[in-house]
Amino acid sequence: MFIWLLNAKIHLLGADILWREIIGNLFGLVSVLFAMRRRLGAWPIGMAGNVLLFTVFLGGVFHTPQDKDLYGQAGRQVMFFAAAVYGWWRWHQNVRGGGSSQPPVSPHWASWRARLVVLAAAGIGVAALDPVLAALGS
Repeated sequence: MFIWLLNAKIHLLGADILWREIIGNLFGLVSVLFAMRRRLGAWPIGMAGNVLLFTVFLGGVFHTPQDKDLYGQAGRQVMFFAAAVYGWWRWHQNVRGGGSSQPPVSPHWASWRARLVVLAAAGIGVAALDPVLAALGS
């Protein structure tokens, strides 16, 4: 069944689209909807979508009909997966430690200092990964 999912595609408007790309994006959408409603299912559903999209962006590695390797996009799925693991872990930590009627996660805007740290980290990440991705031919 796994091989079927790797190769399954649909022809739509003159182009082939992989089923795992459609399913992976639908999982991402459901994950966002669950997250908006603060449902625990947001994390595992999002992670499943990340795994599917990872295989899409490394089509050449998996010898599938879409044989292009998009290392940057695949790396982004790894980062999203890691963020989901961390979010899920934090969710469980807050639920275990709290016991209150408040939601386990309270979204809030980042401070200006936190925004600058993220911006600096993004700049360093781009500078570090650009030569790596160029060497890979991406």
